[in-house]
Amino acid sequence: FRFASPDEVEHRARELGYGAEASALAEAMPRYLAAVPVSHQPQVILDYAKQGFATVVALPLDTADAVHLAVSQVQELLTRDAPVLLFLERVSRLNIQIDGVGVTRRRRTLTRERVRTLTPPESLDNCKLECVTMGPERRTWLLVRRGVPADRIIDSIKRSLPQESGLKRWLDWKDDAVVSLALPIMGAGLTASRLYNFLPMGPDSAAPLLGHLDAPFFTTIDRRRAKLDLPLNVELLNAAAEAAAAAALALARHHPEISARLVVDLIAWQAPQLP
Repeated sequence: FRFASPDEVEHRARELGYGAEASALAEAMPRYLAAVPVSHQPQVILDYAKQGFATVVALPLDTADAVHLAVSQVQELLTRDAPVLLFLERVSRLNIQIDGVGVTRRRRTLTRERVRTLTPPESLDNCKLECVTMGPERRTWLLVRRGVPADRIIDSIKRSLPQESGLKRWLDWKDDAVVSLALPIMGAGLTASRLYNFLPMGPDSAAPLLGHLDAPFFTTIDRRRAKLDLPLNVELLNAAAEAAAAAALALARHHPEISARLVVDLIAWQAPQLP
């Protein structure tokens, strides 16, 4: 399938009997919400099927600026200090390949491997500590994962609705929300941190501690920025702070072999976030 054009959205709306609203609907509806079937697949797509791939997402780039933007965003995936696989526990390998006219051909394989589970915090339920190694550099990270009860999330969503009415569809939230922290174990630690929404957010979205912080934040549509004073996002940051404090205590009590720098980095949040 592919995304529908505005004309196709308008035509289909009229077919369904919404003639009065069809034009406004076609103008307002995001294209990614309307799909139409594709009867022909170009050879470049069929070649992926021959290689054994089950799913292909093709994003046509129509201008030189779009090509340069896409290449720069792929380059961001390769940054050592914000690993793209850091919080994706079900993905073990990502192959990145850049080919095309006017761009430098590049290939790189990123990997993720869990290597050790640590003693979990006694002071916080549903929280675990583990070590993962990110390739190709083989850099090892401490990961703190904490499940936040759904009722706590729903309450914060309700308090967010006056600012973000689009959160209404989140009111059927059922499972625990997972917030996670990651800090490099060896060396001097991070000099710049990042917020994640499963994937790294934009370079200007810094985490409030010298560690990366992942949570299901409500963000801009491109997931590169989040309004951190929104009650939902505040609640997720609170949950992360609780996990950071519990993890610091657990490391100090049970894992003296882990660098004391990690304990400090977990609890030394930026001044506005210290409460």
